[in-house]
Amino acid sequence: MSCSSRTTFSTALVCAVLSGCSSDMLAPGTAEGTNASVMSMSRPSASGPVTVSANDSTLTVGDTVRIVAVARNTRTNRDVTRQMKFLYVSADAEIATVNQRGLVTAKAEGTTKITVRSILGSASVALSVAMPVAATLDTASVVRTPAVADTQVTVVLPSAPPDLGVAPPYTVPMLPAASVDVSVPRVTGRTIRVPAGDVAALQAAIAAATGGDEIVLPANSEYVGTFTLSKHAGGDITIRGEGLTTPAGTRLTPAAAASLPRIITPSVDAAIGTAPGANNWHLMGLSISLRPGAVDNYGIVRLGSGTETALSQFVTDIVLDRVMISGGETGNSSRCVALNGNSLAVVDSWLAECHAKGRDAQAICGWTGMGPFLIVNNHLEGSGQNIMFGGADPKVTNVTPSDITIRGNHLYKPLTWGGGRWTVKAAFELKHARRVLFEGNVIENHWTDAQVGFAILFQTVNQDGGAPWSKIQDVTVRNNIIKNSTSGFNLLSRMRINGVTTDEPMKRVLVRNNLFLNVGKDPIAGQGGRLLQLMSDFEDVTIMQNTWFGFHAINAVMFDGEPSKRLMLFNNVFGDTEYGVLGSGFGEGNVSIAQFAPGAVVEGNAFVGRMERLYPSRNAFPATIDAGSFVSANDYTLRSTVSYSANASTIVGVNGVALANAVAHAVTR
Repeated sequence: MSCSSRTTFSTALVCAVLSGCSSDMLAPGTAEGTNASVMSMSRPSASGPVTVSANDSTLTVGDTVRIVAVARNTRTNRDVTRQMKFLYVSADAEIATVNQRGLVTAKAEGTTKITVRSILGSASVALSVAMPVAATLDTASVVRTPAVADTQVTVVLPSAPPDLGVAPPYTVPMLPAASVDVSVPRVTGRTIRVPAGDVAALQAAIAAATGGDEIVLPANSEYVGTFTLSKHAGGDITIRGEGLTTPAGTRLTPAAAASLPRIITPSVDAAIGTAPGANNWHLMGLSISLRPGAVDNYGIVRLGSGTETALSQFVTDIVLDRVMISGGETGNSSRCVALNGNSLAVVDSWLAECHAKGRDAQAICGWTGMGPFLIVNNHLEGSGQNIMFGGADPKVTNVTPSDITIRGNHLYKPLTWGGGRWTVKAAFELKHARRVLFEGNVIENHWTDAQVGFAILFQTVNQDGGAPWSKIQDVTVRNNIIKNSTSGFNLLSRMRINGVTTDEPMKRVLVRNNLFLNVGKDPIAGQGGRLLQLMSDFEDVTIMQNTWFGFHAINAVMFDGEPSKRLMLFNNVFGDTEYGVLGSGFGEGNVSIAQFAPGAVVEGNAFVGRMERLYPSRNAFPATIDAGSFVSANDYTLRSTVSYSANASTIVGVNGVALANAVAHAVTR
């Protein structure tokens, strides 16, 4: 066999790829907009030798997305992608550009087509680009409703601040575009009752069940073993424990879980795991744990393996509803729940004793899958992180955990875990996620251990070096309470590990109406911390109407790294700190802001105890702040009599009533 001598490509390469092409098979062509000579098939198609895909087909100006090209020998069905040289071309470079790594950058509103060409043929993908949503504060609604206007809670402030002008515009992050249906499925098929303790019968019931069936476990029964949820046809299958008295929408407590059936793993394996593609399971009224005395476990409930290499392998539509999951007082459990897949939820549940020494451990962690993910109304104890997304590379190119809603949870670390008993890092951490809403949660107790003590940490990380598309984009953090922590919030645009980083920086983060209470002093060792840290080249970060009140911290704001773009610090209360706003290697206030956040909007903030001459105008500099500055011991809204309580017709610091409404049910004792 030989290839046509007319081609400009290496004969050896073409023959190796085609495994026996003839001179009639290929005809030369020239790529549009280039001088490169390429070979193209006369009739390329989506099912032909070259296919392309993009994780997102709808972008916002400034976004990037990677185009993935796959080449296949249609005669042998062999993947020959690694042997191909692809040429990427944008039909309209004013709308979106593409580099020769396949990274597309959205430039202007409109539509375009990205074409990928190779010796085997070409294929295209259409992209639509929209302008970012710019919004100004609706000052009337802010005055008369909660500080976050879309919380759907109507309240009346103690008094309306005066009209001081219009607040500056800010970029609105996209909220989650999808959620998970957590309603209890209707039983339309069989009810399969499993005898107490019969491990084989339980796994057989799981394997035999079809959509509409329910599997029922007796109250106070016990099953010691590991079980695998299967892929099946049809609708939801319910696994239900008798003895569940907690109604849907109400958090299960340890007392209410005492009579539930118990599923116990005796080993490193999951008590409940999943087969590739497992789908449509609703688990409720179960107690799931690591056997007392067991030393190690790598995930008590694992929804998805986290090592999926194709979209078809992702698990989908699985709900954990009113379950008790525990790692035990002495066990080393990497996590209580792993969420890796599509349409996964943990609701109304109690996850406790999720801890390890010498490695990370989480109550809930996910690092691959398309989402959506729903985490609502849970008690969550995790030593490394209570909740984390990212931390390992997805094996499917361009997959990013997306559409994540985390609402009404209690992220708790018992103080008895201190002193090095378990490895502690953060409470809520993102390394790779987009379209995230973190709302109405309470973070309680966090200290310096394996990290420096920030309760909330966002750092974009290409963890293992194989996922340069890793990103943190479109994140909203609003109406939360963070208390008893060494430090508050750290945003690190992109972190370099082993010489590699990510293709793009952190973008579009809104932090609004959060109360940081007793933050700035380590609750275990007593050393000082920082309220807010902003590092490297993030874009469109807005920090507004938050209150930091409590201990005398080291910094109000600490900058480092490459300059950021479009930072907004608006109407925040920063309690008394030692150094105020400071950048690494630069002085306090204006000089650091100019170096690390040129053009930033820094307005309406109260910097307690700082020197006015060092800072931008239109900020306040009270000498002190104390409990008497607020409406009450339970409402941290500034009193209207405080001179700096309003700016641009908008309150300064938190709206305490809106905050109280949002977190009303987050803590259950």
